This record gives sequence, C-alpha cells and structure tokens, in this order.
Amino acid sequence: MSRTMTLSLARAATRTGAQAGADGARGTTGRRRLRRGAGAAAAALLLTGGGLLAAGGPADAAVTTCVGMTAAQALAAGYSTVVGNPAVLNGTGGKNWIVGGAAAQTINASGGDDLVCGGGGADTINLGDGADWARGDAGNDIVKGGTGNDALWGDDGADRLQGEAGNDLLFGVAGNDATMSGGSGVDAGDGGAGADTCTATVELQISC
Repeated sequence: MSRTMTLSLARAATRTGAQAGADGARGTTGRRRLRRGAGAAAAALLLTGGGLLAAGGPADAAVTTCVGMTAAQALAAGYSTVVGNPAVLNGTGGKNWIVGGAAAQTINASGGDDLVCGGGGADTINLGDGADWARGDAGNDIVKGGTGNDALWGDDGADRLQGEAGNDLLFGVAGNDATMSGGSGVDAGDGGAGADTCTATVELQISC
C-alpha cells in the first residue's frame, strides 16, 4: 500500500548582520484618479503626498527611486490610480500606482498588478490578487503580500514582510527587522543589514 503524507514545518531563525524586514502596502481611500488624456498636460501630472507631481521634476525623481517608474511612465503603462496623504488609501480592482505621503498610512492595493510605495511613517501595506511590487520605504512598516507572486521590500526601520500565498521575493534592506515570513509557495529573500528574524514554512511529501 502506498500513502502520501504532507507535513508543514514552521521554522524561525534569527540572523545578525543578515536579513531585514517588512513594510505594508495597500490602496487608498480618498484617492484621486488621473486618467491619461489626449493632451501632454493630462499625462504629466500625478497626485502624491498632498500636491501635484510634475513628471520629470525633483519629486518625481524621488518617487522613481521607490517604485522604479516615473509619473509619465506609470500613466503610459495604464496605471489608473495615484494616491497621496489620506490615513487610509484604497486601490481599485485594476492596476494601481500608489504613493503614500510622509505620515503613517494604511494602503490597501486591492486586485490587479500594483506598484506601491509607502513613503515616510510607519505604514501598513496590504496587497491583493495579482503580481504586486511594494516597498515600505522609511519607518517601521508592515508589508503583506496577497495571493499572487509578489516582491516585497522593507527599507530603513524595523519592518515586517509577510509573503502570504504565491511565489514571493522578500528584501528587508536596512534595519533590525521583526519578521520576514514567506508564507505558502516557493519564496526567496534577503534580510539585508541588521539583526533580523526570518520564518519559513517547509512542506515535505513522504510516500510510504
């Protein structure tokens, strides 16, 4: 007789000078949408951090460092939502380009393939379905993946990165991070500088 048994083993490890933490990313309540219009002006302005952001300007360069895309590039690629300073930011079901402000925020990205930058403050970022990219940026952040294959980045501060379902990539960057947890799926991560705690779930299939 042949039987197959699946065991889940949770393992936590603390490493000094290695892996780092997690920040959180979700969408926006009180969001404003900018759809790409026919004119250049419509494609050149995005709302972020309480003001209008001109594509190619100094603030745009700072955002590019976090999300890897300029304002104009985001609009051209079909990202329909950009958010600023509300305490809670909620994304839509489509592709969201979300940039938080300087204060602590909760960002809920919802469905779609999203790009999220938490900004300053201790942020919580919640990702939904889709292949998402999120960075907590400055502050002690919590970044939670969704059901898709996500890339989660911490930054300065004691962060918590939680991959959840999907095949995720977790990068703690600097700081002594509280937790880097891959969740289910085939995950990979790098804590970066600082004393970090990493938790992994290992599944074994045994035939007997």
